[in-house]
Order: sequence, then C-alpha cells, then structure tokens
Amino acid sequence: MESDFEDDERAEGLQAQKNDLLEGMREYLAGILDGGGEAGYNGTHIGECGRILDAYLATVEEAADGDDDAVMAAVQFTVLSLNGLNERCHGSLIETDQREQLCELIIAAAKSRGVGRGRDITEEWREW
Repeated sequence: MESDFEDDERAEGLQAQKNDLLEGMREYLAGILDGGGEAGYNGTHIGECGRILDAYLATVEEAADGDDDAVMAAVQFTVLSLNGLNERCHGSLIETDQREQLCELIIAAAKSRGVGRGRDITEEWREW
C-alpha cells in the first residue's frame, strides 16, 4: 500500500507531465503566430485540453487501485473528448510530440492505479 507521501509524489509527477505538455503547446503556438502563421487552434483550445486532462487525473485519482472499469471508462471518455477537441482544431492541436506526451500521461495515470500495466490503452479510441 502506498503512503500519502507516495500518492502526493505520484500526483505531482502526473501534474508536471500535464503542465509540460500544455507549455509545449503554448510555445509551439507562439512560434507559429510569431512567424505570421495560423495554427488552427488558440489558447482557449489549450485551456480546454488542460481541463480534459485535469478531469481525467481527478477521476483516476479517485478510483480504487485495480478498478479497471472506472479507469478505462475515464480513459475512453478522455480520449474521445480529446478526439473532438482536436477535430474542432482541424487536427492541428495534437501533433506527434503531443500525441506521445498525452499517451504517456494517460497510461502513467492508469498504471498508478494498477490498470493497463503500461501498455497503450488509448489506441482503441484514439484518432490523433
């Protein structure tokens, strides 16, 4: 059984992964805009991505260890939500680097509850 300290440390690590992902999106967007280009998405879309991920992390945090049903339902909802968001951004919000980071975050959070054992549990629903 994990101690509260280990739980806090794990949660902080997942939040750091999420923050790095969102910061990378912001930096990429700024670079495109500074170069006079159009990104197909804006800061509001990045904020929505953050809210989707926050909801996922909170749901997984509340799930009991080994609760495959609850965690996988959260994975499915999150991936489908991200699919919809990326579609509204004409497929431009989630590029290769972001896809890898999103998968790593979703998988790591699930694994922290004993679900998925680190395999790609997003693939079934993922369109990005």
